[in-house]
Amino acid sequence: MYIREIGEKVLTLFSQYPGAQLKIKEISSILSIKKHDFKNLNDTVRKLIKDNLLIKEGQYITGKIKPDSSQQKKKVSRVSKNTRDDKNIKLIDATFDATSLAKGYSFGFAITEENDYFLSSEDLLNAYHGDKIQIAPFKQKNGKFYGVVKNVLERANKIMIGNATRYGSSYIFICDNHKIHTSILLDSPQQNIDNMKVEIEITNWGNKSKGKLPTGKVLSILGQANDPEIEVLGVIKQFNLPLDFPENVIAEASELSDFIPLKEKERRKDFRDIVTLTIDPISAKDYDDAISLVKEDSGYTLYVHIADVGHYVKPSSFLFKEASKRGNSFYFPKRVIPMLPEQISNKICSLRPNEEKLTLSVVTKLNDRYEIQDQYACESLINSDARLNYEEVDKFFEEGILDQNDDIKEMLTNCLRISNKFSAKLKKNGYINFRLPDVNYIYDEEGHLESIEESEETASHKLIENFMLLANEYVATYLKENTPATIYRVHELPDKEKIEKVSNLLSYYGHRIKFDGTLNHSIQTVLKSFEGKVEEKVFNKMILRAMKKAQYTTQHNLHFGLSIQNYTHFTSPIRRLSDLVIHLQLKNMLGNDGWKFTSKTLTKLAEIATEQEVLSDEAYREILNKMVQYFMKERIGKEYEAIISGMNSSNMFLTLSKYPVTGVLKLSNIPGDYYVVDEERLIARGKKKKREFKLAQIVSIKVSAVTDDIYFDIILD
Repeated sequence: MYIREIGEKVLTLFSQYPGAQLKIKEISSILSIKKHDFKNLNDTVRKLIKDNLLIKEGQYITGKIKPDSSQQKKKVSRVSKNTRDDKNIKLIDATFDATSLAKGYSFGFAITEENDYFLSSEDLLNAYHGDKIQIAPFKQKNGKFYGVVKNVLERANKIMIGNATRYGSSYIFICDNHKIHTSILLDSPQQNIDNMKVEIEITNWGNKSKGKLPTGKVLSILGQANDPEIEVLGVIKQFNLPLDFPENVIAEASELSDFIPLKEKERRKDFRDIVTLTIDPISAKDYDDAISLVKEDSGYTLYVHIADVGHYVKPSSFLFKEASKRGNSFYFPKRVIPMLPEQISNKICSLRPNEEKLTLSVVTKLNDRYEIQDQYACESLINSDARLNYEEVDKFFEEGILDQNDDIKEMLTNCLRISNKFSAKLKKNGYINFRLPDVNYIYDEEGHLESIEESEETASHKLIENFMLLANEYVATYLKENTPATIYRVHELPDKEKIEKVSNLLSYYGHRIKFDGTLNHSIQTVLKSFEGKVEEKVFNKMILRAMKKAQYTTQHNLHFGLSIQNYTHFTSPIRRLSDLVIHLQLKNMLGNDGWKFTSKTLTKLAEIATEQEVLSDEAYREILNKMVQYFMKERIGKEYEAIISGMNSSNMFLTLSKYPVTGVLKLSNIPGDYYVVDEERLIARGKKKKREFKLAQIVSIKVSAVTDDIYFDIILD
């Protein structure tokens, strides 16, 4: 029978993607029509065709309104078929995005700087995600764009990582990158590779029109699929990250010595006699920052000591050139790909206790009201008294328990007072604290994810953060005033339209960003209104997503989120290229053994640092997604409480209360009604029963499936 709600869904689909050619089964898949409704879908589509709202051409349905004249019919046929008369159309270059194909839809998109073009699955040739393609572009009267792939110019993924599965007498390869939307047939390997993680090279990209899958040959067998260490290795390979250092880099590092000549000691500020501490995560292996605090008659002197990596790594060295390629260290569960060899990162430059180390120090003079009176930077020599971790420092702050001497305890107590004062000042200046908890991933001895927990920011974390901010701001200001160019860490003002859109959405939930002062303070105020409420977990992230991403650049600009005018990264030269460059510039200004970079070189290094930071984040997210999916596969069928954290026209996104895990609930899977989303208010409303689902609402769910994502079913009252 004809169902009006289904008809509306079908017409909406074709209005969004004009020119699409879909089979009835494809429409059913895209709209997530349940099996018992398939006949109703068929009847509904027939009625729409009869009413001239859809066109049927063979097995395909198209969404253009059926014309009356033969001339119009000819026009529709020319536009909708894969055999369009488009010889005279100028082809344009694009990048193929197969995200929707990977999610089971029958279309993808061609991405250009100007527009995104809808691509029907019938018009893809043998393009795969990320490929550079040429398309014949078309535009409908309603302004929608679509295209037909004519050529594949460049392949994005000739080498792939994934799992091999036996299929009869052959092996099928499933790529770890879900956006590779088809299986790949493997050339006959010489050994059993069933359920193994493998690296393959594509030898033939297949022929869709003849039903031929692409084929590939196995280059290497990484190990057993689903083994945590092998999965990490797979991600490293997938992102083409450097597993080993070149021989010339290793040789250069091995020639370095941790022996400090007397002449070098004598020319530096000697801070070996003042109490010095490192405070790091309990699992840290490289310690690149330390702090000291000395009580003076008129106040305090605060020292932030950073490992002097620039003393050992010169811009002309193989070490620096390799660091310039890597851009940063890459962190994975139980594995680190360091920017610099361990000889430097974990030994020579690591500020280990009871060892003399070369450092660059930012020294800050404070009065008895903790106000800054003077600051300077210098090359220095330290000897750390203790290596502390965040947990034991927090325990001292909360319970007064710490297995250290009274000098260290007194220093920490005074540091906490100063940190609290700095926090109040930062907030007054407009520092935006999103209060988003850190996520801790707990692994068992074999590296399998055992649990996922949230942890709030603690006093010890805030203390180190505040002192590092202080040093970074000073160094940025000093270099700005004394060098023609440097690298800044900037966070630009958010787009006004994005902020206004979020503000309008918040107004439907009883909140609003009131633009009655600086934007920083306006955001502070609305974030304060969420504190301690369920909304905090939803709206804080929403506001954060409306912000721009911080980046490295030689163009001076403020750091909006910190509300700091001059800011850079100086405090982690062991693991970040930007910080190492800043160290070398600062050493040059201090007159000893530094480097004067050209503006052009600094611009290039800033670009590398930004690009590699993005790559590092993507690789880290990829392995965590894998770990979380394996974690949730063991919980299929279990019921949990969840918070509605987002939605679009066809899905709700839910975050579990027990674990910081977000999954998908298809609106079409909510029983008993057909739900339509008010996209301005982000409220899903049932057409019949008028039941509503809103952001920050708590619901009961069951984990239903884990494939390319984590899927939930809702449990209704």
